[in-house]
Amino acid sequence: MTTKTEVRLDDFTIGAFKDQLLDMEPGSLEQEYERLYWANGDLIPVETKEAPWIQDVGYRETTVLGSWEIMRDYTTHIPMVERLSREFRQSVIKIGGGYRYTDDEMTQAIHLNEPIEQQKMNAVIAAGKQKLDDLMFRGGEGVQGFLNHPSTLRMFAAFPFNASSTANQILATLIDSENTISRITKDIEQPDTLLMAKSAWDYTSYARLDSSVSDTSILEYYMKRSPYIQDIQPLLPLEGVGENGSNVACMYKRDINKLKARITQSMGFRKFLPTAWGMERTCTMRYGGLVIYRPYSILWINGI
Repeated sequence: MTTKTEVRLDDFTIGAFKDQLLDMEPGSLEQEYERLYWANGDLIPVETKEAPWIQDVGYRETTVLGSWEIMRDYTTHIPMVERLSREFRQSVIKIGGGYRYTDDEMTQAIHLNEPIEQQKMNAVIAAGKQKLDDLMFRGGEGVQGFLNHPSTLRMFAAFPFNASSTANQILATLIDSENTISRITKDIEQPDTLLMAKSAWDYTSYARLDSSVSDTSILEYYMKRSPYIQDIQPLLPLEGVGENGSNVACMYKRDINKLKARITQSMGFRKFLPTAWGMERTCTMRYGGLVIYRPYSILWINGI
């Protein structure tokens, strides 16, 4: 029996397999993946700046204060507007994952036309976007998340958004919440978006103000009367993440000049790495955390 001194896949199969991957990767990176709440940029604006050499990012949280006074002849005191700011710096973190293919899998993909490479590629991209989604919401590894950022306001709901509360009690809680931001900031900050735990949204969307005389739900009535809120979104991630495992809601203004997430290097694939049993390929990206320019423009409501 003849024994080979080296066992390796033929150059045609390896080359054809790499060509398939390179052709598939751009489409997979642009594909929309399910179960992303924050990383897709709809709820939190995302700024991407291709600068992989950056090790940390900084921003200034600013507040402007000032007033006018009645002036008389020979006035010597003129009030001046002041701009107060605090500088924050946070490290850029690098996240990554990868996939590997054995010689047998590459042979099956090319000669048997099995979509093994597409499945693994999609899986690693989906896992990367899910990791970014979680970092934007909960934070970790030295970066603050949207849920626990120290520059946000917090309050407890006077009444839960369920059948134990009346429609008027729920409306009073919503009104008090939106007024909290405007009152503390003297109406400078005005929220336009309300995010709610899905179970609270379900109840307030179906519960009627008065089932005997009206078909209008609690949320419908609130949306018509609120001077601020223009959009309400139900979110599963807000279930059970508050104090003592309570559901939460969030009011804020969806404005990139007030809030954004910063990516310093987009998700991308590195070079192919041959191994004893096949080939590996790594996918990485760099994330610079959340930037909140205006303090107290975000309010978290626990206990809904």
